[in-house]
Amino acid sequence: MKITDVLTHQLAIAVDEPFTSSRGRVCKTKGALAVEVRTDQGITGWGDCYGPAAVSKSIVDSLLKPAVIWRDPFEVEVIWEAL
Repeated sequence: MKITDVLTHQLAIAVDEPFTSSRGRVCKTKGALAVEVRTDQGITGWGDCYGPAAVSKSIVDSLLKPAVIWRDPFEVEVIWEAL
């Protein structure tokens, strides 16, 4: 089995009450990044990223995705070390 695609899904939702981040920024939305990993055998896996969604999306799309395409998704430790 090989990884054939990695798709990122940037999510944002308005919060009922704005909050202040630890860095002093007032936030009116809460974001997240969901990552979808597809294989050549039709199996799809899902995960999420820690940190600012837009930054994570850029890193996954430009650096991490090319590094995992055509790798065996079950070689988790090998992929982890490579990334």
